[in-house]
Parts: sequence; structure tokens; C-alpha cells
Amino acid sequence: MKKLMVPVILTMFILSGCSSSDRILEINDKMFLSQVSDIYTNYKDYEGKKVKIEGIYNYFEYDEETNHIVYRNGPGCCGDDGIVGLFFNYDGEHPLYNDWIEVVGTLEIGEVNGLEDIIINVESLTVNDERGLETVSQ
Repeated sequence: MKKLMVPVILTMFILSGCSSSDRILEINDKMFLSQVSDIYTNYKDYEGKKVKIEGIYNYFEYDEETNHIVYRNGPGCCGDDGIVGLFFNYDGEHPLYNDWIEVVGTLEIGEVNGLEDIIINVESLTVNDERGLETVSQ
């Protein structure tokens, strides 16, 4: 029976037609902080990968440029006063401040406030009524 399992599993994988480029890294509630930190720490492993991330929408204006971010509250120097998330580029209509959004897109290096940073080049952006964990610790 054990000899039969390997060909069956291999055949199922081949027939599924799923390649690594079809996969989406889902940044979830439980490991949000760890996953986003790993993207920043090991960017070369994630460059060009598709991600799906949910969080709070906000934007920052700097030198007449607006930078958009999807984030969660996280640990800071004095308790839960920090934020963790990813900037994104989006050509469509932007959500309202503090909306809960889901962003799907590809990770790349872009410019934020005149400096290189990791951004999501957005393929889809959805405003959701149901919110996940707004404050994360992992």
C-alpha cells in the first residue's frame, strides 16, 4: 500500500495543474505580525509572490504624495501603540479611512516617502463588513 501512495499523490499534484506561481500567500490573523516581519526580513524570498492580506485602511501624505497602507495595530514601545502592515499601490477608488479591507496583489519594491520600500501592486481591493483582529501580537 505504501508503494502505491507516492504515485497516486504525484499524479494528483500533476493533474491539479497548480504551480507555485498560482499560489497566494494568505497573511492571516493568527500569524499576521510574524508573516509581515518575515516578508520584510527575507524580501528576496517573497519578491514577485502574490499575497492576500486583510486589515485596516489608512493613508499618509508626504510631500504632496499619498501613500496607502493595510495594517493592524501591534506592539510598540509603550504597549500596543505600533502598527504593522504593507503599503500598496492601487489605481481604483480608495476606501474610507479605517475601513476593513482585503488586498490581493504582488509584492515588489516601490517608493514610499521617497525611499525604497516593499509594496503590494494591487490586483483587487475589497471593503469587508466583518473585521478580523485589529490588534495582533504574533
